[in-house]
Amino acid sequence: MFKKAFTLAELSLIFFIMAILAILFYRTLKPDNVVYNHLYYSAYTQLSDAFLEVISEAPFNKEIFTGKFFEKVNTVGNSGGIIDHEDTIIPYNELEGQYNENGNNAWENFGGNSATLTNNMKIRFDLFHYDTTENKILVATVDINGDNKPNQMNKDVIQFEINKNGVLPIGDIETDPAINSGMLKFNVFSNFKEIMPGTTRIVTGEEYMVLNNVSYENAACEGNLPRHTYYETKSDGTRGCPRDDVILAECNQKDEVTNSTLKCRAEAIKP
Repeated sequence: MFKKAFTLAELSLIFFIMAILAILFYRTLKPDNVVYNHLYYSAYTQLSDAFLEVISEAPFNKEIFTGKFFEKVNTVGNSGGIIDHEDTIIPYNELEGQYNENGNNAWENFGGNSATLTNNMKIRFDLFHYDTTENKILVATVDINGDNKPNQMNKDVIQFEINKNGVLPIGDIETDPAINSGMLKFNVFSNFKEIMPGTTRIVTGEEYMVLNNVSYENAACEGNLPRHTYYETKSDGTRGCPRDDVILAECNQKDEVTNSTLKCRAEAIKP
């Protein structure tokens, strides 16, 4: 019996259709994680790049930072979105994982007080007091998918605190990966080699990975790295980390001569 075989063109078409169906099926399983992971990473890296550019020229300055950021990423229309609350105390809402603006949900009054970036993200920078001291912080609230819904904090809206220590994630993005497995992940690196025999001097070498694929909370706690203001030092003097002995040895070596502590470095993993 004669059987007609598929031509190369027909096979290519079949494989193409199967690939499209596979993508659509995958998107229906976890559409948020597929899209949002890339957008979180993009927002974080854009802010981090602007921060590194600023401190390469001078100590961190909030006004220079926001100017550099808008210059670097470009905006659609008016590049507003810098709100001055220097005389306002805006506390951190631990339950909701966000800094609240004037006692309101950080996104309620977003409205026109934001800048739309050329990649469709919306961003607002708030400068305010963390407490009654002169401790001023800059918080970037970012709607990573612009006008598209759901417009919910710690889903498609995320906050970052920017200060002299860098760009620090806030909210669900920093919590344990067992709870939020789809959020931005980090690797932690150290260049600690040894303590010089007979001394207290630190010997460093080539950088190597000491922790991989963890949330920013775990990266900061175990890597002895800064967290945002609320968690950096809590009222009881702790850093609010899951365990008291959480800091890795490679990230907590102290040089008694220079009186400095060798900390690790966290790097976001590209989705």
